[in-house]
Amino acid sequence: FECLTFREKAHFIGTRTTKMHKTDHHARQPIDFIRLLIGHPCSPLYSSSLEQKWGGPRKRKRDRAEGLKHLFEYWENIQARIQGAKNIFLFLDYDGTLTPIVSSPELALCPLEVKFLLEKLRDSPNVFLVIISGRSLEDVREKVGVPGIIYVGNHGLAIQNPAGLHQKKLSPAREKELRKILQTLQESFAEIPGILLEDKGSILAIHYRNVAQKYFRWIHKALKETVEK
Repeated sequence: FECLTFREKAHFIGTRTTKMHKTDHHARQPIDFIRLLIGHPCSPLYSSSLEQKWGGPRKRKRDRAEGLKHLFEYWENIQARIQGAKNIFLFLDYDGTLTPIVSSPELALCPLEVKFLLEKLRDSPNVFLVIISGRSLEDVREKVGVPGIIYVGNHGLAIQNPAGLHQKKLSPAREKELRKILQTLQESFAEIPGILLEDKGSILAIHYRNVAQKYFRWIHKALKETVEK
């Protein structure tokens, strides 16, 4: 947003990555933000209480000590600045923002209401909408399913915009290293229940959301040792 400072932009974009919890109360936050942005009324559940959104008094106190301001607590001010901006560049994550956090990546489906709101944003004048994700470009584009917007996959290594497709590929040597790392980790993690290694071409993702906590330290240690080799 051209009307926000760099620090405000970073927190503005960072705020939208607040991970959805299992309660509908938290799952509504990103949808409510988009609804507010395009002038739609937000859910009554959100409207009823701003103060309960941010992890309780202790977390709010810590954030304020760090100089952070939460988006919805200052929405009227931010909304006015957005409305006065010539152009708005809106970057949205996928997992935990447009869709709830779930146990497995393939279960994260974009709700129809979210797609409708994204289309409204896309059709708004002077709004540039970007979906940026650690997922592969093909995956996030298919999951969102809204044409005419910019998609960024693999944390920026692949970009689809009106000018075409832009991809950063690994050198043959780096690709060989990544394949070796993948093979080593598959062997190392073979006996760990719930772990998932996802090969995304230029990126290797390790999902351990469904792994028992007793394995966490060992997973981190094995990963570090494998990469250092």
